Amino acid sequence: YECVAGNMEPRGCFDHNRNRLSLRQNYVQNGYEMTCVLGTDGFLTFEISACAPEGGRRYRPGEQWDNPSGRFWSRCTRDGPFYLRMETGGCLTKQGRRIELNSQEVENEIIWECQRKWNGTVTMCPVGCIHEGREYFIGDSWNDGDFVYYCRIEAGRTHKVCIGCLYENRRLTDGDRYLKDDVVFECTVRHD
Repeated sequence: YECVAGNMEPRGCFDHNRNRLSLRQNYVQNGYEMTCVLGTDGFLTFEISACAPEGGRRYRPGEQWDNPSGRFWSRCTRDGPFYLRMETGGCLTKQGRRIELNSQEVENEIIWECQRKWNGTVTMCPVGCIHEGREYFIGDSWNDGDFVYYCRIEAGRTHKVCIGCLYENRRLTDGDRYLKDDVVFECTVRHD
């Protein structure tokens, strides 16, 4: 403040390091841009004016950006009337498209879902298989002709695997036998 003709006039603020800032001047602290403003009550205060993740760029509420790792994207959102929050919006596909958290995408007959892991990171995870245009999730099985298939996860990808045979609407697993016209048949799953 400065005394002008007997009145206290607001001139600026001090940042957390006690540096002087003029009115409407800003600085970055803890990932957010702080701006020196005159509050509605006539006193100087700081307004959180932008999100400022590492890298120097600043984002206003509603703006989004890709994380430099190329794995996820974030957005700057309002958190009440006075605060902003940086939040992870979702995952980035291998092609760089943004996918919202808990949303799915199909690529090469694999259903991928953007998931938040226990440690807070987000990543695209395989959750299912596509077979003849239908979705099957990990653990699902289905009949196709004389065979039974299963969707499983292996080495970070989902796979359709044949797990058995179908005879007279009965599911048979590898090694099961059945009798037809006085002949014993065995369901054999080849792993090739």
